[in-house]
Amino acid sequence: MKTFLSVFLAACLLIFAVSCSSQHRESTEDGENYGRPDGQTDHPYAESIVPTPTGKTEPSTPTETTGGDNSQRFEYILQHMVAPEVELISAKGESIRLYTEMVYMETEWIFGDGYLVFQSVSSRLPEIADDLPAVEIGPSSRVTADLPTGASIRGGASFRLYSHEDYSLVLEADDMAEVYAFCLENAENAPYYLYMTLATTCKGITGSRRDAYFASVSAAPEVLSEAN
Repeated sequence: MKTFLSVFLAACLLIFAVSCSSQHRESTEDGENYGRPDGQTDHPYAESIVPTPTGKTEPSTPTETTGGDNSQRFEYILQHMVAPEVELISAKGESIRLYTEMVYMETEWIFGDGYLVFQSVSSRLPEIADDLPAVEIGPSSRVTADLPTGASIRGGASFRLYSHEDYSLVLEADDMAEVYAFCLENAENAPYYLYMTLATTCKGITGSRRDAYFASVSAAPEVLSEAN
């Protein structure tokens, strides 16, 4: 009973912390579309993300059909419907973890909305810019995702760059190669804020979640020297 109450209270705090609401803002003033399950579409760029094998064994899923009680079901959702750990490979080959925020989560038991359901990316950036990791990228830079056990990416991801001066959208790209090319050609205005989202589902859980990822990026100095 204590375990169930603890899980229940934790879930309530999670839901209120992310401003749970039944009225979802589905697009922002700068054109972002989050691919929500209620009619929106996914970004068709699955090849842009490289899932990282974890080698973990998937646990059994408590469901009504296998006899799992409500507390087991609730705890399973909280433990497994979590954000993937996404990293950006720098020009030097270093793996740098991106800043993460939940956009939304919708399951049979838990519903939550993050800031980006109600704010545009441009209006959110000033509030988090100081917390973003700085990454110097090169021609081989790519994004990798360490998926939670049982999770899979739904639809892939697209990439956006925003100005560090006025937070305006300056580039929409299908992959990191385009992002790198832009940073190389427009190095004088660097850094830029990189933004992407990933939608994921999890085995045994009805629903999905979408998470946003951010970094401050610029072309690596050694790359700029070679280009000049």
